[in-house]
Amino acid sequence: MGAKRDEVARLLGMLDEANDVGARERGRERIAAVYAGDETECLPILYDVPAHDVAVESDLREQFYSPEAMLIAHLHRTVATAKLPHDGQLCIRPNLGVVLVPSVFGLEPEVPSDAMPRFRDHLTKNELTKFDLPTELAACALVRRAADYIRFFRDTLDGRAHVYMPDTQGVFDVAHLVLGDQFFLELYDDPPFAHHALELSLRAYVGVTLALKAALDEAPEGGFHGHGMVSGIYMPHGGARVSEDTPTLLQPRHIDDFVVPYVVRSLEPFGGGWVHYCGRNDHLFEALLSIPEVRGINLGNPEQHAPEAYMHALLERGKFYFGYWPREAGESLRSYLERMLALTDGQKRGLIFLLTPQELRSDSPLDAIGLWRDLQR
Repeated sequence: MGAKRDEVARLLGMLDEANDVGARERGRERIAAVYAGDETECLPILYDVPAHDVAVESDLREQFYSPEAMLIAHLHRTVATAKLPHDGQLCIRPNLGVVLVPSVFGLEPEVPSDAMPRFRDHLTKNELTKFDLPTELAACALVRRAADYIRFFRDTLDGRAHVYMPDTQGVFDVAHLVLGDQFFLELYDDPPFAHHALELSLRAYVGVTLALKAALDEAPEGGFHGHGMVSGIYMPHGGARVSEDTPTLLQPRHIDDFVVPYVVRSLEPFGGGWVHYCGRNDHLFEALLSIPEVRGINLGNPEQHAPEAYMHALLERGKFYFGYWPREAGESLRSYLERMLALTDGQKRGLIFLLTPQELRSDSPLDAIGLWRDLQR
């Protein structure tokens, strides 16, 4: 334990030396403007160092059970990211995986050393029919662990980085994790039961999020979120992130009946927020655009979408895109960044751009950040 404390202290010292506080403050203002649907003097650019790009001694199982090991893993990435004058907000979260909210249904996750936690078992329809959520969601084991990690991170970081919400998923995703693939059949065979499952998942999502926002000392309507990264965004109004990957598999009528109403109700207590999903479902995209509480969207698979049409639709609805778009083969850095900026039709709104090592290739991140800003002057 002493060795871990020493390593944390060493990394905090490196973070103090590396961090460009002025860049973080300017970035917060730029992100806040885009989040609000306004124009900014320079579209924000974020840079993140992926976890697999940083070598750490601990494995994922050790990090799940040791806040010190988890913090060390995060800090290695944070120090590397903080060295650059990008607009991203330094953010660290308890990385407990997608099992957090479903765990309040009494499910026990398996915690491997080389993968994120997962469920081997699910509740049956009969079990969920008889189930009611615990009165105190904050007292559930994994929620307590998340709150303990939040407090430890906040105390240790002492303002050097923002601690943000662990992965809370979204209402439909939570119901799918609780029931497994059987849940898809219930949409056809027993719609009232499917809505019952979603009502429970909604209560779990909102209750756990409120409990952990209290631990974060973060207002429901605002905060910070890194979406699994150590370079995140500031949310001035609209303090929740919803992750709904499973609905990309659904028909339009099921999206309208079983997804949209619960996205709305999951965001309402937080004054709105933004939505992530992987895969592609054009009806889901259009449905999300129609929801006033959805401020913006993040794509897990941007390569499956046409960036020009996608960005045009977002700008037309006053929403933003948070993420990257793929760089084409043989495309120079200048041409790539010019193409990204052209997606906003000359407007400095609607885009919180993520610069990834994958799209950067052999180019320098420092050069890319400088060029991004020079092109907007």
